[in-house]
Amino acid sequence: MINKTLALSVRALRVDARSKMSHLLRFGLAIIVMMSLISIQESNTNSAPGLSLFSWIVYTNAVLISIMVPLYFANAITEEKEERTLALLLIADVNPATIVLGKALPRLFTLLFVLIVQFPFTMLAITLGGVSFTQIAAAYLALMAYALFVACLALFCSVMMRLSANAVGAAGLLLLGYHILPGIIYGVSGVLKDKRIFPSLGDAGLVVSEKIWDTMCFSRLEVLCKAHSMIRC
Repeated sequence: MINKTLALSVRALRVDARSKMSHLLRFGLAIIVMMSLISIQESNTNSAPGLSLFSWIVYTNAVLISIMVPLYFANAITEEKEERTLALLLIADVNPATIVLGKALPRLFTLLFVLIVQFPFTMLAITLGGVSFTQIAAAYLALMAYALFVACLALFCSVMMRLSANAVGAAGLLLLGYHILPGIIYGVSGVLKDKRIFPSLGDAGLVVSEKIWDTMCFSRLEVLCKAHSMIRC
């Protein structure tokens, strides 16, 4: 299983290494971060320009992960179905787990490289003030964990759907539902509590919505994007 997974992964990585778009994407992100650094440093309108740069970078990454990762991972398996090569892989005694890992690991590595290429530029935010190394490391760990969650969600949709468009749409809807779920639970629970229909159920719903919100990437980034003197590690 390991040899077959590595064979599929190496093939996908070679294809990605020869692709100009993947290198242009990483180079473009590095240029955007550098231009933002120059712009914030020249403006001098903020007492903590490093914190502004850090906040802009991590929030931009979170938004891009929410948009791009479903598009990138949702066609991992459906492209094999559309090209009618999935049956050939199964005939070649490649089990489903190997196919999923072989198709997903190279994309995870590519996603990891996109985040890593920004890390040295983000470290420059420390010299501008208002940010600590702990904040930067924690933010990138949160982004990696969120990217892994979205990638797994998109892969699940890719396995369940037959067409890439359907898989992308399903992944987008599920991710949107995940983000608005705390707000829906909070709103419904507030109505139940205010109307005194099921006050105990309303209180429980408020607690559940708060717990879900605390586990979300944007919630963690909101805590991290504060002055390091306010963070208690």
